[in-house]
Amino acid sequence: MYIVYIYNKNKQLLTQWFWATKVNIKMKINDISTCSFSVANQDHRSENIIKYDFLKEGNIFDMYKMQNWKEKRIFYGVFTGAKVGIGYCDVFCADFCYLLNKKEMFVDQKYTEKNISEILVEIQNHINNRDANFIKNIETDVTETTNISFKKGKSIFSILKTIAGTTYEFDFVDNILYFKKSLGKNKSKGKDIVLFEYNIFSPESNSIGDVIVQYDMKDLFNRLKVNNDDVKDMQSIQQYGVLEKYFSKWEAQTLLAEKKDSMKEFKIVMNKNDFFLCDVGDIVQVFINGGNEILQFSWPLKVVEKTLQSWDLEKIIIKVNNGKKRSKDLVETLSDIKKDVEELKD
Repeated sequence: MYIVYIYNKNKQLLTQWFWATKVNIKMKINDISTCSFSVANQDHRSENIIKYDFLKEGNIFDMYKMQNWKEKRIFYGVFTGAKVGIGYCDVFCADFCYLLNKKEMFVDQKYTEKNISEILVEIQNHINNRDANFIKNIETDVTETTNISFKKGKSIFSILKTIAGTTYEFDFVDNILYFKKSLGKNKSKGKDIVLFEYNIFSPESNSIGDVIVQYDMKDLFNRLKVNNDDVKDMQSIQQYGVLEKYFSKWEAQTLLAEKKDSMKEFKIVMNKNDFFLCDVGDIVQVFINGGNEILQFSWPLKVVEKTLQSWDLEKIIIKVNNGKKRSKDLVETLSDIKKDVEELKD
């Protein structure tokens, strides 16, 4: 069961719904997360719930799911539109990062070896001069500098996405901009461990219903020119050949460590439909033994996307990637994980 609270842009409660169906949520890291759902438009309730005052673009949308007799927030953002026909009403929402795409810089800007936190403050001041308190506060732990330039007309969202790259993570909630090295929690070990397991030889212990691994050469580089630094990794070159890239920012050795190895992304369909088991940005433990070399992996992985599809049956899918990590011995690692799980049970 899903419960929807709808507020106007001043956060005054307008109505509460209990009739959301066909819920589809996709949450992404460093991207705009989306939610869509349907409301019946063919009975006596329609007249009281399907109103433009409720479904107005920019209204605040707060959806909860009932789990263990408690309301748990499942999506929070703004209405972006609706499609209403005879017998149906489909509603579309996005998280607050969507609003960053509706704010643009009105000046050209170029930064050289500028502290990232200072750039964020300048962006905040530029936007707040036109829309007071749009970015009320900035929370960041980033102390590094960067080189970046952008033309006027560039959206704040695209600027933040460029600055973040694959090194930092950002989010925008209730007018607070979060820009950090990591927004999630480490749930790969200890009392908070989250273990996704698929073992073709031990199906009774599987928490993964299906898994797909995908990889390509798109982000694979082993010789980098970064400003005045020219660095390369001979082991990667021997394996993949010389793959070159020029970057105008970031420290060369750090960037090479991220780019020199094959990036693998895992799409996992969960056996247990618990949307709250982990969040986008969390690090979870994944053990996969699918009976072939490519589907053998055991390592902590970052959750980069989480999807809920609620039609006749609820389905939860997460995407995780390995970055520059390499697999340890499968038997050794699984043994360590099992110890953490047993300690948690005790």
